[in-house]
Amino acid sequence: MTHKKIIELIKSFPFDVPLVVTWRDAVDCSEEISRETLGDLKEVIYETIGYYIDFKDDYIVLGYNKEQKTHTYKGYGYIPSSLIITVDRFSNKRGVEL
Repeated sequence: MTHKKIIELIKSFPFDVPLVVTWRDAVDCSEEISRETLGDLKEVIYETIGYYIDFKDDYIVLGYNKEQKTHTYKGYGYIPSSLIITVDRFSNKRGVEL
């Protein structure tokens, strides 16, 4: 899917719908390394589940741990759209969208 199509898809979702975002991230490690011990570079693929809040400044904004009374989120994440591979509505095991 092209970056443009991913952005169009993201913007088509209604506010507060649960989504699964699959995205790639850079490899980061705190261990020592040298040119001689350099291994294969591998990308890291994440699946992040959250409530769709907005698409802002080329980032998808997801909320986590929604508080039912106040409808606020006790955590959030911004994922750069350029790193997104797929975006899908979260569904139960029977394929029913939530």
